[in-house]
Amino acid sequence: MTRETDAPFGFLGRCQRLLKPAHFQRAAHALGLAVVALLAAACGQSPTAPTSAPAAVELITYTGVVFEPYVFHPDGAATGHTASGGGEFITPIPGARVTIVGGQPHGRTAVTDAEGRFAFEDYPQCLLESAECLSRRFRVEKAGYETRELGASDPFWESASQEYSPIRKRIPMGHAWPDDPKIQRMRRDLPAVSPLFLFDNPYTEFAGTYSGDLITVRDLDGSPYKLHTVAHEYCHAHQRWVKDPDGVGSYDGGDWQYTPEGRAFVAAWEADRRTNHPFLDYVETRSRRYRRKNVYEEFAEVCAHWFYEGQPKWPYYRELLGHVPVGREYFRVHLPHLHAFSEEWLRWRRWERRR
Repeated sequence: MTRETDAPFGFLGRCQRLLKPAHFQRAAHALGLAVVALLAAACGQSPTAPTSAPAAVELITYTGVVFEPYVFHPDGAATGHTASGGGEFITPIPGARVTIVGGQPHGRTAVTDAEGRFAFEDYPQCLLESAECLSRRFRVEKAGYETRELGASDPFWESASQEYSPIRKRIPMGHAWPDDPKIQRMRRDLPAVSPLFLFDNPYTEFAGTYSGDLITVRDLDGSPYKLHTVAHEYCHAHQRWVKDPDGVGSYDGGDWQYTPEGRAFVAAWEADRRTNHPFLDYVETRSRRYRRKNVYEEFAEVCAHWFYEGQPKWPYYRELLGHVPVGREYFRVHLPHLHAFSEEWLRWRRWERRR
């Protein structure tokens, strides 16, 4: 009688049948794994252990909220409603479009409701550090706001207390940046902490402030110095980037002057200061805090003039300098050491080489 078989007869055939997944587990139990391993070596093969079925993916409802971090009122208080577990005052952004890009649910979209909330039903949950979760991103878009894109494994709230969650996401957004070409060039050329938000606050005491990830600029009724203020505060964000590129640690602006960039700035400032140029008098006087010299502020003012190339804010110095823009060309002619410093340090291609 003839029969068909999937392996030859004799010792080799028995080896091949033994080492199939269907027989391996029984053989290992009866003879012991060490004996089966010896048989496998005699056969010149490796035993094939049975493979377990892939774990089922849990489908969940993934939720989130899109918001502005603060609301300002004339009394100076930040008001709004607090986000769950955070205590930060926020204002929801309705009508924002949230799109999943990358990963298995690529292309799915949701739109935020009146409370800024969105949800994805039947969302395949993933471990935060898994390749699948790392490949997923959320893109958030709305007219008048800067488009945001965050990873599913990123913190669900960018703040001093970083928190992570595989089932929810809180996404703060900032207003769109001015489309002025000088501001856009600055953002392209100068690295700074990201994300960075821009708000108009008509009630702030100062023309502008930078705190954490938030830039606040007072509405100056269309004044040309408003954009200079935006540049000045962005330069502060660059100073933080020098100390903390990821923007997750505590930050003291005074520490910046002890970095290589800070020391290079001080050296250039002192070299040009010997000329007693009136522009440096203006910067030094304007930057003083509590009647003390403030290198941190002096750099931000020089940096803002380098990129925005405007006239001094104070009329006395505008007249003293001949009502001409103070920027790259002015530095080249009148302040050669600060010009050389800016050419070396305020360029992204230079920073790329240093990182």
